[in-house]
Amino acid sequence: MPATVLSRCQVVRFAPRDDAGAGAARAQAWELLTDVRAQGVDALFRRLERLEREKAEALVDAYWLLCRDLLLVKSDAPSALVDAGGADLTSEAGHWSVDEILATVDLCREAREALLRNVNPRLTLEIVLSRLALRAA
Repeated sequence: MPATVLSRCQVVRFAPRDDAGAGAARAQAWELLTDVRAQGVDALFRRLERLEREKAEALVDAYWLLCRDLLLVKSDAPSALVDAGGADLTSEAGHWSVDEILATVDLCREAREALLRNVNPRLTLEIVLSRLALRAA
């Protein structure tokens, strides 16, 4: 590499993300999903009545991570890589096909992008949760 290019390079160090609230968000996301499955639309509307944008983003991220963990379980990855977050992922993974999990990853990505574009957080999460509950039913 030419010296002129190297002289313009900079070292950029990234600090690890603060995931202190990630575990709580994952547990809350799993609880919300099981409530919606058990009680239907009433639980969905009641639980998301007052939803702040930051909380919606954390829940969408938690569902995204749930999909990642479901893929890990389906591929027989070592259990040390899987963070169940209070969920029984082995039985949960049995209800999902790989294509359904990948479609849900796309759904979470689209929801995250929508939240960045200032779409209503409650509506966004209602769509994500209703599709998750239907796919895994």
